[in-house]
Amino acid sequence: MPKKVTSPSPGRLPETVEAEISSLTEAVEQVIQQQGTGFEKLHGALDGLLRAVADVAEVEDHPGWGTKTDLPTIVAENLRALRDEAGWTQAQLAESMTQMGFEWKRITVAEVENTTRRISIEELCALASLFAVSMFSLLLPSGPSDIELNDTRYLDAKTLRELMLGPGGELGAGGPTWLAAARAAGTPRGSADVRPTVDLWRNRARQENNTPRKRRG
Repeated sequence: MPKKVTSPSPGRLPETVEAEISSLTEAVEQVIQQQGTGFEKLHGALDGLLRAVADVAEVEDHPGWGTKTDLPTIVAENLRALRDEAGWTQAQLAESMTQMGFEWKRITVAEVENTTRRISIEELCALASLFAVSMFSLLLPSGPSDIELNDTRYLDAKTLRELMLGPGGELGAGGPTWLAAARAAGTPRGSADVRPTVDLWRNRARQENNTPRKRRG
């Protein structure tokens, strides 16, 4: 006779999690007893448990400390930070975007950085190639944040990162020798590179070289 699976002690678990654990326990019992619908029910119970735990984690891990933001604001802040780091003006960036085939003016950059103008996926791709950074790096918040999807739903920064990049949330660094970015930006017109790439990554290298290294031991 199959060994009966008992539910874990409820302890201080929320009622929603306890209910899903009970459903999971019942599904496991059916699988052990080799009932035909057991595996389907097990899958549903596992999904329900994950959702319940995620809802609890959202409340416990974000008790109001997270900065409330949204994707247009994230893009605006990241773009402004990259431009400032490269030492470029809004007019210079607008000229580069124009040479990429987008009719940008200085006011266009200002509107994007002030979130009064939404940026298209195509424009986002062009900006990523100009700075030689990943498109996703323009979409990801720089610190702990609660990102608004709509009036009722928020995501934390870690969840957003994994949804964009997959499990683990690994993101490539990019760089001035990144061939994909160079191909996307195309051959510079004239003798000078129209991208802020050179200035951005040169400034980053200088900053890294000027940062004191911690002594070992």
